[in-house]
Order: sequence, then C-alpha cells, then structure tokens
Amino acid sequence: VLWEVTLENKGLSSSDIRDSMVKDENWEEFVPSSVAKLMNEWDIAQRLKKISSK
Repeated sequence: VLWEVTLENKGLSSSDIRDSMVKDENWEEFVPSSVAKLMNEWDIAQRLKKISSK
C-alpha cells in the first residue's frame, strides 16, 4: 500500500545522512550498525567530501 507522507513525518532522509557525513557530524547512530561498518570500510564519507568539493 502506498500513501503520501508529509515531510515532517518522514524523519531522516539519505540526504540528511550524506550531509552529516560531509560535515563530519555524527551519522552512525542513525543507520544500522552493519551499514555504518560498511560505509566506514568503503570510506564513503571521504568519497562524498571529494565529490562535494568539486
């Protein structure tokens, strides 16, 4: 079933997480630990910083 949800009721988005990573803010508590582990192993934060500086 699909339904519309207002922006206020959606909570965090993946964009919020990526923005936090680029700004060196805490993001790991907002994702499952397995996701945080892989994101760190793959150095995703650094990759995002590199992309955003272009």
